[in-house]
Amino acid sequence: MTSYVRWKDIRTEYVRRAGGEEAVAAGKQELLAQVQEHRPAETVAEC
Repeated sequence: MTSYVRWKDIRTEYVRRAGGEEAVAAGKQELLAQVQEHRPAETVAEC
């Protein structure tokens, strides 16, 4: 027996609290944009 919880077992509750799938997707895109914005220029050019 393990003492951890699988993400798929609790994800639904977290998505509901966040405002639904659309809110999660919007937050993901916002976070991704922030991360890409702070990358050094040479790293972005390689992607």
